[in-house]
Amino acid sequence: MEPFVMEPTHVMVADLALEPAFVVRPQAAVRDVARLLAEADVATVVVAADPPFELVDRDIVRAFADGVDPNTAVGEIEHGVPEFIAPEAHVADVASVMLATGRRELVVFDGSRVCGLVELTVVTTALWGPTSLVSALRAALHARDGWE
Repeated sequence: MEPFVMEPTHVMVADLALEPAFVVRPQAAVRDVARLLAEADVATVVVAADPPFELVDRDIVRAFADGVDPNTAVGEIEHGVPEFIAPEAHVADVASVMLATGRRELVVFDGSRVCGLVELTVVTTALWGPTSLVSALRAALHARDGWE
């Protein structure tokens, strides 16, 4: 099998088509945010706190598993460090973050406002073209071989 070689690309996040991001108030109930995630088929919402942070589907599942009341405000839910991406970020860096964190979408944030969500399929297509899913699997398998 020949070694996997990635061709360089100079695409930035600002060049990609972004999906709308959902922004919720910190007072919103966890139940309502869970319903929003399910209905919109997204994994991430931005909580408009100071500073803003993101809640991902895993945070909400973990909260329910820990017995959090569904009426609890999302501002009170335990969450990880935000993985916000700047519009000037290179798509290869975004792909690295997605691979490292297991995320399928990331929030694009310019420091003062949420610009949208960048999805894994858009990032991999920008990097490797329309056959990117096969290429992404090859890259992941190649990276995994280096971990062993």
